Amino acid sequence: MGTARGAGAAPAPGSAMLPAGRHAVCSWRRGTRCMLRIAILGPLRAWHGDVPLGLPKRRDTARLWAYLLLHRGVPLARDEVARALWPESEDARFDLRFNLHHLGRFLPPEAAGRPWLVVDRDRVAWNPSAPAEVDLDAFRAVAAASKAGPVNRAALAAVLSTCTGPLLAGMDAPWLEPARAEVDAAYAEAMERLALAHADAGDAVAALAVAERLIERDPLREAPYRLAMRLHLAGGDPAMAAGVFERCRRVLAAELEVEPEAETIALAETARTGAVEAPAAAVSGGAAGPPTPAGVLPSFTTAFVGAPRAEAVAALIEAHGVVTLVGAPGIGKSRLAAAVAAAAADPSRAGGGSVAVAWVEVAGAGADGALPMRVARAYGRAADDPAACVGAVAEVLSGRGGGLLVLDNADGAGAGGARLVETLVAAVPGLRVLATSRAALGTRVETVRRVAPLAGPSGRDGWSPADPPEAVGLFLSRAAPHLRAALLTPAQIAAVTRVCTALDGVAEVLVRAAAALGAVGLDDLAAACDRGDLAPLDGASGVDGPRHARWRDAVAGSVERLDPLDAALLARLAVFDGGFDCAAAEAVCAGDVGGVGGVDLPLDAVVDGLDRLIARSLVQVDVNAPAGRRHRLLAPVRWALASGAGMPGHAVGNR
Repeated sequence: MGTARGAGAAPAPGSAMLPAGRHAVCSWRRGTRCMLRIAILGPLRAWHGDVPLGLPKRRDTARLWAYLLLHRGVPLARDEVARALWPESEDARFDLRFNLHHLGRFLPPEAAGRPWLVVDRDRVAWNPSAPAEVDLDAFRAVAAASKAGPVNRAALAAVLSTCTGPLLAGMDAPWLEPARAEVDAAYAEAMERLALAHADAGDAVAALAVAERLIERDPLREAPYRLAMRLHLAGGDPAMAAGVFERCRRVLAAELEVEPEAETIALAETARTGAVEAPAAAVSGGAAGPPTPAGVLPSFTTAFVGAPRAEAVAALIEAHGVVTLVGAPGIGKSRLAAAVAAAAADPSRAGGGSVAVAWVEVAGAGADGALPMRVARAYGRAADDPAACVGAVAEVLSGRGGGLLVLDNADGAGAGGARLVETLVAAVPGLRVLATSRAALGTRVETVRRVAPLAGPSGRDGWSPADPPEAVGLFLSRAAPHLRAALLTPAQIAAVTRVCTALDGVAEVLVRAAAALGAVGLDDLAAACDRGDLAPLDGASGVDGPRHARWRDAVAGSVERLDPLDAALLARLAVFDGGFDCAAAEAVCAGDVGGVGGVDLPLDAVVDGLDRLIARSLVQVDVNAPAGRRHRLLAPVRWALASGAGMPGHAVGNR
């Protein structure tokens, strides 16, 4: 077979050689020899060394490239490729020649004797000996190794983290469907194997995070729900297992109008009766692993941005003992708490050895009284009431000089949770507590630290890629697969500024915006953010775990906990595009506003409700505004409300 070389006009019909020389799209120096890294587990992306390659301008050229990559190393008959890609064309072979020509011009200069494409009159192929890596090959190799022997959790987690969506996301064609189905099945199997390996190792938090990622990826598939239910049951938490079943049942009813399968219903019955499966053996079928140890923390595949914030919180904990991180939905409270906890658990930390750290997910535990059980279990003990919990924690920490208990999403802890914190701190010497919540816990011993939005750009172009403000730094760190900070053009800097300014420093929304660059261009993303359009963010993938996928649900959950008058007030406050003072809130929101659920808001309900919304972190306060105390809703929160998050019966933006 011939090789792709040369430059010039489009090849004549029947030409045996594919031109590939000048690069109208890329600015590669001729003679550059560097590995080409190609990702097809998700949208098609490529890098030449560390520089993003982009995509061919012609969609058909990109589809041809994808087709050849799927069949790399296999000589394909030209007629076969032409029929697959252009089944309705009157001259499919010409279409193939035309797009081969443009693919050759798009690709970077080839290494001597190792062309990207191997082409002759009758056949075409992606050259398997070319200096290129395709992420699907690494995925298949690691997945196969995990089947053949003990699971290397780190290696399997690393390769699975590169799967940012379905195979060749954004492309649809009959020739793609079988390969996509095969990869989806292999991904689900590998993820389930990783979750079981985490469970066998006693890392319940990581196991559940994997199960939630599977649910997020395919919410209509029941197996991941069952996996999460079994993990909760194995951990002695039937209430959480029942909650997973209810989520599964609602999704299937809404989307498919069917009931869950018999196996799923049987697990729900186990949860309802309170029967608890044995630890990890019940999930994986192997020997039971050790109890969940103190120190198990959420795992992230990306670096934390905001070290000074974490250091300040650690100092507060050291000084005051009990600290509650309070902030708006999606502001980054949990990630900040995880960074503080990880630093405390680090044996090399300054000031002396590591601290015994226990991480407890509080959501859903307050209403059913399960919080003492979860706290004790985090320390590898069993307890079903506050007294037994205190005894268990004291036993574990005896002689260790105390520890750090992290209560994540503690909004629902209630008065019982507040009393438990007070009792634990009084009874266990050296125990410190860090909680995350949208409002203060209400204990007599806590210090409240409000988590502010990440600092944004000070002007349209008032920052440098070498020293970006917090919001820009987070966005660029998560957008690294798509944007090289050191190579940003002035136009790209302006677009990044627009995105980060519009998203108001809300960490989880910035993360989703960065992930959206896998499917939309930076200019399109900036334009969407300018007009308050969150649709590109809804399709983003590849973020850390399920929390980012549910940030809009977090806003809805906050609203659903509000008194009806406060919910109506919040709906009316969403009309303010910028800040407002108390007088403006009273003028706009008081009275019977047509279309807002028919609710009549008395003047004092506006004043008192505004204070409650501030306490719940749904309204921000700027006491240093030039015109005096001002209030505002964070833009993504306002957009979520405008889209109906948690606001049935309330029309947002009528006044």
